[in-house]
Amino acid sequence: MASSADLDADTLPVWFESHSMKYANFHSRRDRARSIPNQHAFLSLLLTMVLLTPSLGIAQATTEAVLDESTTEAGDGTNAASAAGTRRIERSLASFTDAFKDARLLGSRAQINFDIPLPARWEPRELRLDLVYRNSVNLLQAHSQLRVELNGLIIAQLRLDPERPEGRAQIRLPLDLLRVGYNQLVFAVAQHTLVEDCEDPGAPELWTQIDTQGSRLHLDYEPRSLNTSLSALEELFDARLWNKEPWRILMPPSQNAALDDAQLTWGALVAQAIAIHLGFVPPTVESAPLTLGTAQDGSQRRFAALNASDLLDRDAILIGTRDQLRPILGAEWASSVTDGYLALFAQPNDDTRALLIVSGRDAQEVERAATTLAFMETPFPDRAQVLVSDLIPPDIPANSGPGLLPGGVKARFMDLGASTTTLVSPLAPASWFTDPGFSGSGTQVSAVQRHLRLDFWIQPDFHIMGSEDAILSLNFSYGAAFRGDSVLNLLVNGVFVRGIPLDDPVGASLYDYRLRIPSSLLRAGPNRLELVPMLVPLKTDRCQLRQGENLLMTVYGDSALQLPFMTQFSRLPDLALLVQSGFPWIRDLQGRDLAVQVVSGSREAAGAAWTLLARLAQINGVPLHRARLGTAPDTEGRESIVVGVLNDLDPVLRDAAPLYLGEKTSRIDYTTLRVLTEPETALAWWESPLAILQGWFTARPAEPREFESHVTYAGHPLGRLGLLMAFESPTQTGRSVLLLSATEPQRLLERATQIVQPEYWFNVRGSLVLWNDKPDELRWQPARQTFIIGEGPTEARLSYLFGHYPQALQALLLGLAALLALLLLILMRRFRRRHHPLIHHEDN
Repeated sequence: MASSADLDADTLPVWFESHSMKYANFHSRRDRARSIPNQHAFLSLLLTMVLLTPSLGIAQATTEAVLDESTTEAGDGTNAASAAGTRRIERSLASFTDAFKDARLLGSRAQINFDIPLPARWEPRELRLDLVYRNSVNLLQAHSQLRVELNGLIIAQLRLDPERPEGRAQIRLPLDLLRVGYNQLVFAVAQHTLVEDCEDPGAPELWTQIDTQGSRLHLDYEPRSLNTSLSALEELFDARLWNKEPWRILMPPSQNAALDDAQLTWGALVAQAIAIHLGFVPPTVESAPLTLGTAQDGSQRRFAALNASDLLDRDAILIGTRDQLRPILGAEWASSVTDGYLALFAQPNDDTRALLIVSGRDAQEVERAATTLAFMETPFPDRAQVLVSDLIPPDIPANSGPGLLPGGVKARFMDLGASTTTLVSPLAPASWFTDPGFSGSGTQVSAVQRHLRLDFWIQPDFHIMGSEDAILSLNFSYGAAFRGDSVLNLLVNGVFVRGIPLDDPVGASLYDYRLRIPSSLLRAGPNRLELVPMLVPLKTDRCQLRQGENLLMTVYGDSALQLPFMTQFSRLPDLALLVQSGFPWIRDLQGRDLAVQVVSGSREAAGAAWTLLARLAQINGVPLHRARLGTAPDTEGRESIVVGVLNDLDPVLRDAAPLYLGEKTSRIDYTTLRVLTEPETALAWWESPLAILQGWFTARPAEPREFESHVTYAGHPLGRLGLLMAFESPTQTGRSVLLLSATEPQRLLERATQIVQPEYWFNVRGSLVLWNDKPDELRWQPARQTFIIGEGPTEARLSYLFGHYPQALQALLLGLAALLALLLLILMRRFRRRHHPLIHHEDN
């Protein structure tokens, strides 16, 4: 910590502004409990410091006492042990949100919210915010402030000083305000540039910026003893954990170093169970062998023969049959395994770490227990051990998804999860219209009240016949005395579609107000429809009262959305479909038509395959328990996923891949020039003539085209890159292959762990993806060779052709009609000459 002797006159004000907060909060509950003499001592100290620096213009702050400056320097999500049993972890504010990295607070009044997670397994000891911010140099210091709130209570106030626009503050967050789950941390400003004259609340010089990358949260915590009930799986697989440690899946070694097909299946099911319980957080798993340790205390402790070096101070999952685990877990434990078996224990040497056991008497029972783990959604059973005697999974139709909305069906908002909702204006929210429990005070209206979101799912391989649009039928009402430019904006998947004017001065109630949504805005998998009101007060002149108590509108739950009729028809490969919905590899949500090959069965390849499958299962929240896994699974009639080191791949697959990987050479295409031209995507033999004919009548829409240099290398210079490719199976027409590879086993696992992270995953597209340690260096290439699949009726293919080549098909039909008429005329003449030769005709 710097001392006053080390600071000159220029740096002392900045130092004192941040450190004076340590002694400023005399109104906290903790300080009120202290004795009066202690309060006088603090007041005397503060008064002395102020008198010693009369000319420094010290900024005032109200905050709890902060932690000492000596902190563990660690990156996001890292932790370190400090005092006995206490650990420290830190993360930047930016890591808690993807919505914004540079949070700007604009206007005379604004706020930004962060949801700070606190897992149930941690007991917080100290939580400190190191805040970095910047403000406009045109603000009035006496009338501008930044306040910090935690779960609705103001914990700090910082004066915004235009003379020192770069500010820092260390704020201790009160532990008694924290709760398990998500804690709302709010930064709100009141900013002014004028006092006596009227002020424009939207003036561009009214701004403050929170440096979300430089601002950091430091948490000191103690791990709690593990809740060993299976009803607490959500605490075990907790998305709120700040550090994302990989789960260790431990299995007894097989006869050779590779995992057998049963073990590959068990590990995949457990990894998917972890992913489904985590929800939106990408899973991280690794495979390790389970070895026999030596009991040091006469086996008095439970599982004393478990080797501590296998656990590596992490939560662990043990998987195996009863006989495989008996030497490690003991005969007493084995006697309790009489069926499929699930159990949750604390580790022998650390009661804060989990030991989850998945077992059974044979392979089928182990598989049943592992599958059950993924389906356990409610807090039941409330026991540490349970036997699974039977499992009947649901029969889910293919091409389903969460919130599936079929084509041609009219669905009400309430059936899609959006009940009748009253919305307020973001400009002047109605202060009296609050809902205790989620909205807070009237000046802190939640996002739920500012817009209405409707989430629905569209089958991945959808094709809309003709040029039909989706129809939105709205039932809504709005208040009186709105300004004429008030509107209700409609957005679909983040794209503005249309605004509805709300310009009746006495308000209105409208029913069956219909809007057409272009079908081109719909996408495979998850879709989002948003209704965002912009309600403007009638009186907005300078120096006039701006009130928003009348700025309300209600959207009723019986409003409806109807999609056009759809058929199943799509062009592949397209890795964007994989990201959005898992199509076509999880066309069936339970994996009936999926085969996964883990080449060589190594533990690194197994971990990579499990990580990828876990991410795919996370899309729909359903385990792929009917998929075939193995080192050489039967792929007949199934889509394929192949995971393995480059040199171990089947030469047939390498020859068919977009990136040619022969035995001695490899070939890649480097983009040399990008232009706009007619599309030259390779088409089927029956489609190419139509494309040529269509070009005679209309100009085809221009598409980006890349001119490439084709380079052949000796060997396989993939180096440190990860490789993901999609292409048509060389052995099964119409079936797809997804290939994940790298040059070394450990690198394969690392790259698989990276590609499922959001910064990588949502940039995957085309048919070829290459990436390394930097997400912004991920590169992809579009498909050069495509194929069409579809299981819809014959009219689906005709609709596809008429939609893409209308004039060509019309010309073709007219030509066929003319040819048929000519043929009919020739036949009629022959018939007349043969049967009526004496009859005279004018055309003879």
